[in-house]
Amino acid sequence: MASRLLTAVAGLATAGMLTIATAQAQIPCAPVENVFTALRDGFGEVPQAQGEDRYGNQVYILANPDTGSWSIVVIPADDPMHACLAIRGEGFRLSNQSPGRGA
Repeated sequence: MASRLLTAVAGLATAGMLTIATAQAQIPCAPVENVFTALRDGFGEVPQAQGEDRYGNQVYILANPDTGSWSIVVIPADDPMHACLAIRGEGFRLSNQSPGRGA
């Protein structure tokens, strides 16, 4: 899994990757299509949900229900041509339960 993530990130780097700084880390960013293609081809992740935060950024949750891998991707409001990989994880599952109630 880690080597596939490195391969996907390396692919983003060769595709004109840039980073945005947050208070805690550098977040890898690349052209929108490159990010979504790398996650689809590398991990089988496809969009499961999307929304907009209070700053106008588009937020996507991508996941592979078969393997449980997931990613959160943000498209900044001030740079809609780039998508940023905010976080990745494992154990994705759809849930209709509220947190604290067996979720």
